[in-house]
Amino acid sequence: MQPRIRLLYPSSLTDYEVKSASRALERFAKFGLEVDQVQVGKGSLRDVLWVRSGREIRDVINAKEKVIVDDWALRPGVLQVLLTMRIIGVGITPAQLFRMENGVKEPRIGLSRHQQGALVSISSFMDFEYSTSQKAIELAVAHELGHIFIDRSERHCPDKNCLMQENKDCMDFLDRFVKPELDFCRKCLYDIKNGIRMFTFSLL
Repeated sequence: MQPRIRLLYPSSLTDYEVKSASRALERFAKFGLEVDQVQVGKGSLRDVLWVRSGREIRDVINAKEKVIVDDWALRPGVLQVLLTMRIIGVGITPAQLFRMENGVKEPRIGLSRHQQGALVSISSFMDFEYSTSQKAIELAVAHELGHIFIDRSERHCPDKNCLMQENKDCMDFLDRFVKPELDFCRKCLYDIKNGIRMFTFSLL
């Protein structure tokens, strides 16, 4: 049973925003993953039912303005525990994402959970010049996809030329990720491929 990454997005996204996110998925298709994309409405169930954390991702991406996301949002549900689900969802939203850390609401470009799913907010990129916005969306989605498959204690890479390094905020992401058009370092590529192999094995 081949794993699949599904891009979930609301109707409010433009074609170019969806295509930019899709390019990140195409990077992972080269590793043998199936990829697809689905527009998901607020009450839609069919396209998220068999997606890991699908309903949680659906609810977040259809939010209007701001969303506070806690860890529980991307934890496996009862159905996922009972069934082996091969589709991992990646949700793209124009709404702002926040995470509560030590009682403080912190803005986030993306959030992810190992082998469960990811969320990416493009709200910070909407005022960028067209080509910069396209690249920023692609790299932000690729970064969160990396977190889905890399399983190690250090969530971020120490290599300052790697797409998996830590970023502080939107402008930091622009300066250190988008302008130099970063890619995965050799070590992270190895860890991603190994993570995909392990995930595939878990579906057997």
